[in-house]
Amino acid sequence: MDTPLAKVKGVGPSTERQLKYRGIKSAEDLAAIAVDNLAAMPNFDMDKATTLKQAAMELLGNGGDHTPAEPAAVTPVTTAKSADSNTKTTAAPAKAKRTKPAPTATTEQTATAEPAAPAPARSRASKSQDQSTPAKSEAGSDTGESVTKPQASKKAKVVIPAVAPVAATKPAKTGTMAVFCDFENIVLGTRAARYPAFDVSKVLSTLLPKGNIAVRKVYGDWSSHKDFKTALHAAAFELIEIPTIPQSNQNPADIRMVVDALDLCYTKPHINTFVIISGNSDFTSLANKLRENNKTVIGIGVKKTTDITLANNCNEFIYYDDLLEPAAKKATSRQQNSNVDSKPKPKTNKKPILT
Repeated sequence: MDTPLAKVKGVGPSTERQLKYRGIKSAEDLAAIAVDNLAAMPNFDMDKATTLKQAAMELLGNGGDHTPAEPAAVTPVTTAKSADSNTKTTAAPAKAKRTKPAPTATTEQTATAEPAAPAPARSRASKSQDQSTPAKSEAGSDTGESVTKPQASKKAKVVIPAVAPVAATKPAKTGTMAVFCDFENIVLGTRAARYPAFDVSKVLSTLLPKGNIAVRKVYGDWSSHKDFKTALHAAAFELIEIPTIPQSNQNPADIRMVVDALDLCYTKPHINTFVIISGNSDFTSLANKLRENNKTVIGIGVKKTTDITLANNCNEFIYYDDLLEPAAKKATSRQQNSNVDSKPKPKTNKKPILT
């Protein structure tokens, strides 16, 4: 039966837990482990390891009891005086029968033994290696027993599970958007390209996959565009009335649109994407300022009336022409070709050549 660690002198509850955590569960295991491996454990040093190992060996030598062995009997020394001289003669003690030394170190040997030389400094790598390897069972030098080393364990095969193919995901949304529409510019652009009437639903179906639209504003003179008001109201656009001033060359809707966009840029930080529906080059400065404030700018316009400077200064520019169905484009091109063919050819008055 194994001797509990609690009977070893100097082993308290915390030390016992540390030893059991390292696989040392009895006094026999403590006596068998090498001092170097014991000293490499946390909160242990060479002196503590040596003391605990010797205490375990003494405990096992006394039969598993803490009581120390009785000291050997001392033979009394008798002194006698001779009659002729004052010299003292000492009777030599009888020689005791020499017995085989016990496998444990005696108290006399412990007292007279020279202090062990300090172990050389060990690196952290070697200490961690000693902690990770199983404890070696070594016997004391007095017993002459052989040192047994554990057999090397076979490495377990690592099985890598098969990875399932990743399904295609939808593109991530850019965030919260604000849409500003220069209605005068986009309507004139569709008319110049001879496209059908401007359809705001095609624009919204393109923008919604990119994020949530928090603000929708459209600027124009609604006395001239009454036919579009119902569709714009249904699309949740805020119609801002900007009357046309005949004497002014500058469109007042452009100025109002720039002011509202910058106001949202500085007061609503959650709006990170601005959509400008126009091809007017006057909005180039607005696009640059929004990008300086770390905003994403998306432009939408008709290819025929869009200034290339505005398109180049946007993070992304979508041509309204690409949103139309191919049938509408073919009808427009067919109409343009018929108009070219129907134009009267100029008359040429050729005089006959007389020969």
